Amino acid sequence: MVRSQVLEFDIEAPWEIVVYAYDAKMYKVPDPDYPDVLKMEFSDFSWTEETDVTTLVRRATLNIPAPGFIVRAFTNETALYAHFDETVDRKNRRIVTLMHNENLTELVKVVETTTLIPHPEAPDTKTKMLVECSMNLQSNQWGVGKVEQIAVKAYVKGIKKARVKDWVHIEKLMKDVEENGTPLEELLTQSEVEAREFEEQRRKENISSGDELGDAEVHGGGEDDNDDDDDDD
Repeated sequence: MVRSQVLEFDIEAPWEIVVYAYDAKMYKVPDPDYPDVLKMEFSDFSWTEETDVTTLVRRATLNIPAPGFIVRAFTNETALYAHFDETVDRKNRRIVTLMHNENLTELVKVVETTTLIPHPEAPDTKTKMLVECSMNLQSNQWGVGKVEQIAVKAYVKGIKKARVKDWVHIEKLMKDVEENGTPLEELLTQSEVEAREFEEQRRKENISSGDELGDAEVHGGGEDDNDDDDDDD
């Protein structure tokens, strides 16, 4: 049985600032403010000049978003590997991130869509975030519905907790932008540059420590295994 939730958040900040703050936290992993995010990787950057749309892929290693007693009842795995496809549409001021889990799929399927758009009531000063998430335990055993309820409740709680922490960063960024006079449109370009720099540094560290192959195997991919010199992603 699929358990779904749709969450809406009205954020008192311009879209460009919210998008930058939302992405910027990914470059600081591990971050004590987001302890459930253990590792982050970026790849597959693409920009289309005609539409000014950027797409990219994020892969995250996360603490499993469910109570420990439930996790231990089903698996010995200690982390969830999540795949994010992100599309940033600058012209239409819209960002959409599609997430699904890459491991534990024989036990649970998690799908999440996060959309950030200017708030319809105040598009220049406020942002609306929509989070649509679903969880489906791959079992017909007795009691699985109750387990799903508990797991979804914990998952939603984590989403709401993250938004509270996001607001701290958004407030600080708004203050910095005001003090420095940074044009809002520059934040999106800066965000993409920082993502590329973050991934380049991560890859260099992995190459020097010999972990590049291990990362590819964890996520079920190996296309970069023989390309240690490619730092352009």
